[in-house]
Amino acid sequence: MLLCRALLLAVWIGAVQADELPPSAEWRWLTLSLNGQTQNNTMKLLYYQQHFYMHEADLQQLRLKPNQSEVLRYDQLNYYPLTKMDNVTVELHPQTQHLQLNAAPAAFEAYQNRYQRQQLTTDSLIGAYINYDVQTQYTEGRQEQAALMQFTAFSGTSNFTNTVIYNSNSPTSLMRLDSTLIIDNPTRRSRLYLGDSFNQPGSWGRTAQFSGIRYSSDFSLDPGFVAYPLPSISGEAVLPSSVDILINNVRQHQQSVPQGPFELQQFPTITGSGQLQLQITDVMGRTQTYNQPFYIASQLLAEGLSSYSYEAGWLRQNYGLRSNDYGRTFASATHRYGISNNVTAELRAELSHDYQAAGAAVSYLLANYAVADIAVAASKTGGVSGTLWRSGISRQSPDFSFGLYASYAEKYFSALGQMPETPRLRNELGLNVGAPLSSGSSVAAALIRRKQWDGENFSLISVNYNQRVTDKLVLSVSASKAIDSSNDYIVGLTLSRHFSGRDSGQVSLRHERGDSRNQAQLQRNLTMGDSFGYRLAAEQARQNWFDGEWLLQRSKGLYRANISAFDGHVAGRLTASGSVILLDNNLHSARWITNSFALVNVGDIEGVSVMLENQVVAKTNSKGNALVSGLMPYDKNELSIEHSQLPINTSVHSLQLNVTPAINAGAVANFYLQQGNNAVIQLHLSDGSTVPAGAKVRINQQQRTFPVASNGRTYLEQLPSEAVLQVSWQDKQCYAILALPQDTEQIPDLGRVYCQETAP
Repeated sequence: MLLCRALLLAVWIGAVQADELPPSAEWRWLTLSLNGQTQNNTMKLLYYQQHFYMHEADLQQLRLKPNQSEVLRYDQLNYYPLTKMDNVTVELHPQTQHLQLNAAPAAFEAYQNRYQRQQLTTDSLIGAYINYDVQTQYTEGRQEQAALMQFTAFSGTSNFTNTVIYNSNSPTSLMRLDSTLIIDNPTRRSRLYLGDSFNQPGSWGRTAQFSGIRYSSDFSLDPGFVAYPLPSISGEAVLPSSVDILINNVRQHQQSVPQGPFELQQFPTITGSGQLQLQITDVMGRTQTYNQPFYIASQLLAEGLSSYSYEAGWLRQNYGLRSNDYGRTFASATHRYGISNNVTAELRAELSHDYQAAGAAVSYLLANYAVADIAVAASKTGGVSGTLWRSGISRQSPDFSFGLYASYAEKYFSALGQMPETPRLRNELGLNVGAPLSSGSSVAAALIRRKQWDGENFSLISVNYNQRVTDKLVLSVSASKAIDSSNDYIVGLTLSRHFSGRDSGQVSLRHERGDSRNQAQLQRNLTMGDSFGYRLAAEQARQNWFDGEWLLQRSKGLYRANISAFDGHVAGRLTASGSVILLDNNLHSARWITNSFALVNVGDIEGVSVMLENQVVAKTNSKGNALVSGLMPYDKNELSIEHSQLPINTSVHSLQLNVTPAINAGAVANFYLQQGNNAVIQLHLSDGSTVPAGAKVRINQQQRTFPVASNGRTYLEQLPSEAVLQVSWQDKQCYAILALPQDTEQIPDLGRVYCQETAP
């Protein structure tokens, strides 16, 4: 008997493995609900030995975990028993042929969602512009002129910039500052510099100017990309739910999640420490809350991410004094890599004539509380060598922040760009702490001790206290004291007051080692659009002085007038800054171009306000153009126009546009507005009935159509003085001739217009 059962079992297993349906198995078509949620489609299930088997694809659609140890294979497909799945109960209702599943969250496959903003496509244009800042100064009968000129030509994501300065009293009146060709690759988040640039010093090097080539990563080419590690949070939802993510009790993100366990990754938040709160609200209105502390360190790289900078060329000397003064050749390389979300490593090397240096650094997130850094480097110059050690720990938090660092360098350690006459650092210790107090106050303190091999030592301790007295009044108290052999100290008190709008002022009292200084300042800040501002400042001390500046900002430039008096000497200065732009085959004038800009066109309509992020920044000229500067490169910049300032007969396709210019480049924002005659008519057929709603009207066989509303009423735009209307609906059509009255300022209601079956 036992042998027979074994043989039958072997036969059944063979049938299953051979993809043959067992004789007693049958198909069942059932409706199905999961945790009370009825599925849209009827399910085809396999019923065998009092168990319901579901196709693998259907299980995946429901996100239920299959029991891999129980599988029935038929027609090269896998079926899994619902009644043998973990954390799932099955109930059949024979009368309704309905199968009810109840599953715990653990029965579902985990849902993962990674926040990632899509990279924007950059507007590709060709153009050029010249920024200028010219001034004339009068001092006791002597006149002096100066100017700063910056020429930039751009094409797509590449641009060339050349900057020069002029001073009438300088021996070399015209001097070149920088000449640089920049080629960006937003897809790879990399940038190539050819010409004058700065190196990337890494953790232990020094910043140096040079001329040559530099190739480096640049995450700003993709503003939505976050290079440092971001937190993730997990939870469970019994039913489909809505999830709210709060950072320090402020809502930052909201989305929907399916039932089951889920993990939300890489959502944007603030840097430093904070409290993350997850609120889950299901379709029944029930709410769950999860709390999780976090620490985000912007100096770390996300796991697997690299940043780099490779440079080679000639070091720049006497910058601002000589146009072309270059010294020794060099090459350097810095590479950082995120080993994990908690550890980032760095390697750096420098090479020049008779000079070599190399070093490594590591940044580590300690217990999700603070970031520790350590760096070590060695150099060899002219046969002598030296080493450098540097370490530190820092924390940023709304409650308490601190930083502690220490470094030691041997006497002959040298870094690229360090001048021979510069005193060499021996050791340095720094400490800073800061914390908020009650009632809107905060306190910060710092200690610095610095010793040099050949030079003066320096030690200083400072304390700052800030108190918000009212919503518009802030009190600041500061004190610092040299803690070496000198008796130098400074004690200061500043009272700042915000009046209304853009006006503010402050009074400052300062005392330092037998000398007192009292200052007062009053100012009005400029807005993003056309505005007037000023700054008045005066000081009472051993030598009294006064400085006043008036600013007038217009769409075509910024104009400043300054007068100052010091120790009986008076000077005056007039300054004008702006830009001349060649774009879209026309010359335009605007304010000084910083970063990027856009040419806005509203179709020959003058006086229309143009807004950037809902703030008025310019008005269109007689040609309907306006230049908007200060845009963020490679990012979405929202431009809009004021609808109430458009003529009533203007056709509007959109009141808002987004532009994405490259750096130091321009884009065109064309709103495609059209002025023409608009009218309202009521279309009737020859028998007196109205044209049915939903019919389409075409003017003079143009492609654009206008819908017919109820009672045959139709709104038509951009009408010529005489027009032939073609009206079509279903398989019918008719024609009408329309003549507009002249000198109509308002939209006319032309009343009944009869539509004939034959074309005119």
